[in-house]
Amino acid sequence: MATTTTAFKADRKVVKSGVRLSTKAAAAWDEVRDNGSSINWLLVHLVKKKLKLMSKGIEGFPALTAHLEDPSIALYGVFAFNGGTKFAFMSYIGADVSGMQRAGAGMKRSGAALCFDGTIADISFTGEAGELDCAAVAARLGGTDAEFMRTT
Repeated sequence: MATTTTAFKADRKVVKSGVRLSTKAAAAWDEVRDNGSSINWLLVHLVKKKLKLMSKGIEGFPALTAHLEDPSIALYGVFAFNGGTKFAFMSYIGADVSGMQRAGAGMKRSGAALCFDGTIADISFTGEAGELDCAAVAARLGGTDAEFMRTT
């Protein structure tokens, strides 16, 4: 039932932004929000106006950052924090992404964020040195210690 609800919400948002979740991305988002699931982050990339699942996993933000080492990519994602009770939407536009791709990813960013109901934070990353450090991200999310980034 939850997957049907997510798909409905994603379809409804097509009218507003033109961006929608693929079936696999919607299922992964359900897994991230499910307290019984160990999945606590996902990454998607935009193909035309559809967000397609690139990766999902466990171990929270530190594991997610391993997928953000390519400076020529633009991705969106969601990760759990604060013991898995809160969720943050994120965008990553690598330093080597062309100006046209950067503008396109930026224009679709808010539409992508709308596809993930229940996120309470929205963070952008550009590949700057140190910005993907867990302590720096915790500080941006209002936390002050490593406990803030725990996922369970």
